Parts: sequence; C-alpha cells; structure tokens
Amino acid sequence: MGLMLSAALREALAGWLAHLKALDGASANTLRAYESDVGRFLSFLAAHHGESLGARRLAETSLPDMRAFLADTRGRGVSARSAARILSSVKGFYRWWAEREGVDPTAVLSVRSPRYQRKLPRPLSEDAARTVIGTVGDTAREDWIAARDAAVVTLL
Repeated sequence: MGLMLSAALREALAGWLAHLKALDGASANTLRAYESDVGRFLSFLAAHHGESLGARRLAETSLPDMRAFLADTRGRGVSARSAARILSSVKGFYRWWAEREGVDPTAVLSVRSPRYQRKLPRPLSEDAARTVIGTVGDTAREDWIAARDAAVVTLL
C-alpha cells in the first residue's frame, strides 16, 4: 500500500479485514486478495488526486473517481471478471467504512460492475455421471430421501 494513505485509513482497512475474519470467517487468501484490491483502490485515489488520502478525501469519492479507477484497472490489462471482483471488494470496504463514519456511499456503490462472459457449465463424462448418481444418496438420513435424490440427479 502506498505511503500516501493516512494512518486512519490504514487502521480502517485493518479493521475491515479483522471484521471479515471474525464475522464472516474469511480465509487468509481471501483477506490477502481484499487487502490488495482495496489497497490498490486507496493508492489509486491518492495518486489520482495528487495528495495524501485521508478520511475526508475518501468521503468525497465521486462517480468520475470510480470510473477513472475502473478505467485504470482495465488499462493495466486486468480482465473484466477480475475488475468486477476488485470492484466488489472496494464496495464492501466502502460500505463498511461509510456506515462507521456516517458517510454517504452512493457514488461508490452505484458504479456498475464490468460485464463479462459467463461460461456455461461443462457436462460430466459418462463415468463421472454414474459415480454421482451412485453416491448421491450416501448422505441421506432416510431411504426415501436417498431414492428421491438419486432420481433427481438421474434426471439431470
């Protein structure tokens, strides 16, 4: 994270990550990704405005700031799917931070996520399908539930 961030924002980011770990049970890898995403956003804002980024400046984040961040992200070769994930991380942090600071998060939360092509599910091989059908009822507590589950999976 850049040196142009106030101690208060560094503490806020650490607080948000601690919140995610404690309440949502986020994994270490997830927390590292969120920290990287939000850190990149905060550093971008500091560089974009050419000044140290503090709570006041973060509260003034506008829709054009968000669009500039997304354009910069995509300009660095980040895929639309990854840009959408980064934006989701930023929105999550900003929502949490704004609630605690009493700031209006509308400009940040109103930015639309980049569109990306969703891939269709891939079909199972015949052997894999037989294995799924054969094991689908193994965890059922009653025989009729196992039969129902096997019938539904067989139809799929």
